[in-house]
Amino acid sequence: MKGKLRVGLLIILMLGVMGICTVKTYAVSSPYMSLNTTQDVITHDNAILHARLINTGIEITGFEISVYQNHELVKSGFKANTDSSSVINIVFDLKKDLSIVLLPNTTYTYTISAKAEEDINPSMYQQSFHFTTTAAAVTEVTTKEPDRIVQEKPSEITRTKTPGRVKLKSVKNSKRKIVVIKYRRVRNAKKYQIQYAKNSKFKKAVIRNTKKLTFTIRKLKKGKKYYIRVRGVNGEKKGKWSKVKKVIIKK
Repeated sequence: MKGKLRVGLLIILMLGVMGICTVKTYAVSSPYMSLNTTQDVITHDNAILHARLINTGIEITGFEISVYQNHELVKSGFKANTDSSSVINIVFDLKKDLSIVLLPNTTYTYTISAKAEEDINPSMYQQSFHFTTTAAAVTEVTTKEPDRIVQEKPSEITRTKTPGRVKLKSVKNSKRKIVVIKYRRVRNAKKYQIQYAKNSKFKKAVIRNTKKLTFTIRKLKKGKKYYIRVRGVNGEKKGKWSKVKKVIIKK
C-alpha cells in the first residue's frame, strides 16, 4: 500500500513539473472602512468629515453617520451611495446633510457605517472617531468717530409750535348714557385730547385722543355729573385746556 501511495505522489509531482496539472493561488483582499481625518474641515459650528471604503464586490446602498456629545446621540443621518467602484470616498457635511449647528469649543464623537442589503461585518464596514470644534470667532467692533454736527442757523431750524386754546361748541347728553362733544379747530393742533371725570379737579380722569372735531363718550352712568375739557396736541407740545363744561346724564 505504501508503495502505491509513493507512486501516486510521484506522478502528481511529475505532472506539475510538465505543466499538465497547474495549481493557482488567489489573494483575497478584505473590505476596510477608514476615516480620512486629515481631510476633515472643522469650524466653530460645523464639521465636514471624510471616510473611505475599500470594497470587495458587495453592493453598498449607502452610509449612515451618528453624532454624539457626552455619549448622547445628537443626530443620525443617511446618504445614499452612487459609487460602484472598489474604492468609495464618503463626505458628510453635518450642517448641510444633517442640519446640525455644533457648539463652539466642544468635543463630539461620530460613527460612519456602510449599509448593504446583505449582512456585512460591522467591524470591517464601520469606523468611529472624535473631533473638537474651534472657539467661536470674536467679532471686532470698530468704534467710529461721530460725524461732525453742523449747527443750523436759527432761521433753518423747524420749531414745533404749541396749539392754541380749544373752544367748546357744545356738550350734550343726546342719547342714552352718551355725551357728544363738539369743538372748534385750532391752529397747529395735530390731534385733540378729551378729558372727563366725575369731579371738577379731574381726579381719576379718563383721557381720549382723536383727530376729529366731534367726539362721543359712551357707557356713562345715568344720574351722574361729568366734567369735560379739551386741548390741542402737536407732538410733545400741548395747548391749554378749554373751559370746563359739566353735563348731567339724564338719558
